[in-house]
Amino acid sequence: MMMICTSSDLVMDVKVKLRFMAVLKPLAKNPVYELEIEEGATLSVLLKKLIQEERKELLARLLDPSEASLQSDILVLINGIEISALEGLNTKLRDGDEVVFLPTVHGGSLEFVAPWWDEFYFKILRLADLIEASGFKPDIIVGVARGGWIVARLLSDFLDNPNVVNVKVEFYRGVAETMEEPKISQPLSASVKGCKVLIADDVADTGKSLEVVKRHVEEKGASEVKIATVYYKPWSIIKPDFYVDETTCWVIFPHEVKETMTKLLTRWLSEGISVEEAKEKLLKSGIKLEVLEALLPKVLSKLS
Repeated sequence: MMMICTSSDLVMDVKVKLRFMAVLKPLAKNPVYELEIEEGATLSVLLKKLIQEERKELLARLLDPSEASLQSDILVLINGIEISALEGLNTKLRDGDEVVFLPTVHGGSLEFVAPWWDEFYFKILRLADLIEASGFKPDIIVGVARGGWIVARLLSDFLDNPNVVNVKVEFYRGVAETMEEPKISQPLSASVKGCKVLIADDVADTGKSLEVVKRHVEEKGASEVKIATVYYKPWSIIKPDFYVDETTCWVIFPHEVKETMTKLLTRWLSEGISVEEAKEKLLKSGIKLEVLEALLPKVLSKLS
């Protein structure tokens, strides 16, 4: 008997572009390539196909041991949008979609940059130069608490603009760990209605907090909104209008060294790493010896 298939019976293949970033690049058979999957397949289906197609070295870094989901530090963006803002592993893929895999913890250990005050100061001066060169003249600078306070204050000085406003977003809970949805915990401290607004922060990491702040500022009636950060990470869902450095490293800012040390030591000591080994790791991260020696006793006292 001859079977006649209608168009609704046909399953079409679509092509998606895969892009592996940072330490995933050398582990993949190619850092960028196209893969055919069935139309309507989800990200979860794509991961199962990768198990068949990819090198075991990549799979070990990308997937958890059960192969049922991604490692906890892997960010996945589909067409520039992080999957937690979509439908997670159930997000359906379409022809031409780009899927980017980004590790936030590299090679099993964190990679750091640790600018000290003088370096950070001149980076913000460079940021101010970029803003001035663009011709954008904000009426108000909004500092995103807490990291954006220092950036906003220095931009206030460099741009000769005394109008600085505060807003706070609850987002981070630990090093390389984030809550799913950041929320405004302290609204704008002054009106921005009809004003040109510059949102200032130290880093655009996932970009989720900046997205929330920008929406909040727009809802409050700002006429124009731009974003300035010192650092920008390529997986951020928002690319700042102005930034100085692009990095994939975790940035230890001079205004949060003790806080970061506490989080790192809590993790490392729980993993059985000795205090001396932890001290060496902190030095390698870029924290200055004199700063480490001044703060380490305080942090250890807090943890004891």
